[in-house]
Amino acid sequence: MTASPFKSYLAILALLLAAGAVLLGAFVFVVDPYGLYGVVRRDNFNAVKPGLSRYQNQIKQEHALRRQPRFIILGNSRAEIGFDPRASALAALGAGYNLAIPGTGLATSASQFAQLRQAGVRPRTVIVGMEFIDFLNPAVAPVARSAPAAAAPAHGHAFWRFDALFSLASVKDAVHTLRIQHDGEAATMSADGFNPLLDYGGHARRDGYHKMFAQRAQESAANLRRKSTRGLATEDFQLLRNFLLAMAATQADVKLVIYPYHAQMLAMFEVAGLWPLF
Repeated sequence: MTASPFKSYLAILALLLAAGAVLLGAFVFVVDPYGLYGVVRRDNFNAVKPGLSRYQNQIKQEHALRRQPRFIILGNSRAEIGFDPRASALAALGAGYNLAIPGTGLATSASQFAQLRQAGVRPRTVIVGMEFIDFLNPAVAPVARSAPAAAAPAHGHAFWRFDALFSLASVKDAVHTLRIQHDGEAATMSADGFNPLLDYGGHARRDGYHKMFAQRAQESAANLRRKSTRGLATEDFQLLRNFLLAMAATQADVKLVIYPYHAQMLAMFEVAGLWPLF
């Protein structure tokens, strides 16, 4: 093969790859699985959005910045599936957004509020879910690690926005968005950040409620066994104090919500020796 045909082959290959990337990006842009662009929103096409499995905090922050909510909801999965911003009990508060993210604690809630405040978003009401387990110390102290000379920077805004548009994971989520438009048991997220937990209906039908709740109970019991019974984490109370001061500085109406635990969970607190702390 001569040099000229070889260069032509490489040029054509590069053009095909670039064209493919652009087409896939355009596909993600139009389908908009994460609700970031809003160019097209049609029933039976892309109106139903899947639950977030990546960039949860960043995407929810973008939604909140766009919506400028009058009230926000912060917390973990209990708040994400428990507080619907469109519920009649919250109607008097105006338009809201649920920023809760599963598996997160008070530090994430405080960070989310700080980011919104920095961006000029000041909701009049802030609903914060309080998790008792977050205030427990680990039974075994974590191994102390020397701090690195310079902490590795987290993915910046430009990186995750690019990755949310030009990546195979985004293409997969876009295809999934098209598939769930008529699926009443798909994991979804509403436009205001609420998780209606529709997928649990399918799990319950296939596996039964006993299996679902037994698995969850086993996971919770294992987690509680890793907690200390000798006292609460003072640093978490200091974090809560600073968080409350930051919210008070914006004149927000702060509502701290203690999650209502099931009797089974209370029994597990007692078995794990955590009842006096609770």
